[in-house]
Amino acid sequence: MEPPRILVLAGWVASGKSSFATELEKLNPNFIRISQDVLGSRQACEHLARKSLSEGKSIIIDRQNFDQKQRRTWIQIASDLANSDVPLECDLIEFATPYEECARRLQHRTNHESLHSVNEGMGILKLVSSKEWKAPNISEGFNRHLILLPPGCSSNQTNQTAYLPFPITPQVIENIITTLDSIPITVTTKQQPTKATTNQGQSRRPPKHRDSNQSRIGPDQSDNWRNRSS
Repeated sequence: MEPPRILVLAGWVASGKSSFATELEKLNPNFIRISQDVLGSRQACEHLARKSLSEGKSIIIDRQNFDQKQRRTWIQIASDLANSDVPLECDLIEFATPYEECARRLQHRTNHESLHSVNEGMGILKLVSSKEWKAPNISEGFNRHLILLPPGCSSNQTNQTAYLPFPITPQVIENIITTLDSIPITVTTKQQPTKATTNQGQSRRPPKHRDSNQSRIGPDQSDNWRNRSS
């Protein structure tokens, strides 16, 4: 049996996080999707994360995780629960979907777990993308950092990248996890979370999107906005 691991998802509302997390959970029952939209608060997410890991399950943190403070929570849990016999890897998957594509998806979104209108979703997207978003960096304490892009999207990223096409098939999930696992581990989660580097707090705008005809994504995950600072 594979040891448990943590996958921390980070990205704007409608960037594809929940669609990915839901399909991964279906494909691999050992993964537990932890969604603040479903559970209602970060504290509830933390509780389920620790419980699931203690039971030998892997977890997918399905939140916007828009700054280092939010992401540090999951790195700290990995550090708390790691031991010398069974390492607990904490990897970051960043969904670098361009603003325009996120906005387009919001126009067609229905039956979301916490967003009840297009205007509500657009308000969150505008605020996070313009003021709250701080681009993640592996120096925060993650083991690996993979950036996912929509097909047709150019990239000038220096980190490892992969594409997330829709619909998300089991083969797509397997390819992404294989790409993630191919990235060399650069830190250990037994280390205390590191402070931000001088350029870590700078916003990194997702690359320009070239494919306006990309298929619509299913419901995605956003933070419970009232609990964004909790």
